[in-house]
Amino acid sequence: RGLPKGNPLTRRLLSRMMDHMLRSPTKGWGLRRGLFVNGVATPWDYVQSIAAFTLEGRAQEIACPTMVCKAQGDAIGATAESLFERLACTKRLALFKAEEGAAAHCEGGARALFNREMFDWLDAVLGR
Repeated sequence: RGLPKGNPLTRRLLSRMMDHMLRSPTKGWGLRRGLFVNGVATPWDYVQSIAAFTLEGRAQEIACPTMVCKAQGDAIGATAESLFERLACTKRLALFKAEEGAAAHCEGGARALFNREMFDWLDAVLGR
C-alpha cells in the first residue's frame, strides 16, 4: 500500500521492471491479465488500483465458513495464519508441507492432496 506514495527511485525501478515483464509472453501474462481485469493501462496504474484491496479491518466480517490454505514454501501465503486468526466465522487452517510435495504456490505439486483436503472440508461444511 505504501508503494504509490513511496520513493520516486523505487517507483521508477519497479515501473521499468514491470514494463519489461509485460513484454514476456510467459512472465507477463499475470500482469497483462491484471491490467485487463482492473481496467487500467499501465503497470503502475495497476499497482495503484490494487492497493485498495485488503482484508485489513474486514476479515472479522466474513460470515461464511472459510478454509484458509498455507503451503510451507509459498511466500504469497505468508499471511495465511494471520488471516485465519482474524476470522470470526467457522474456519479451518489447512497446512501443506514440503515433505508431502505441497510446498509450492497453490499446492501445485500435490493437487490430489489439496483436492482431498478441500472436498473433505466441503463435505463436512455442507453436511454430507
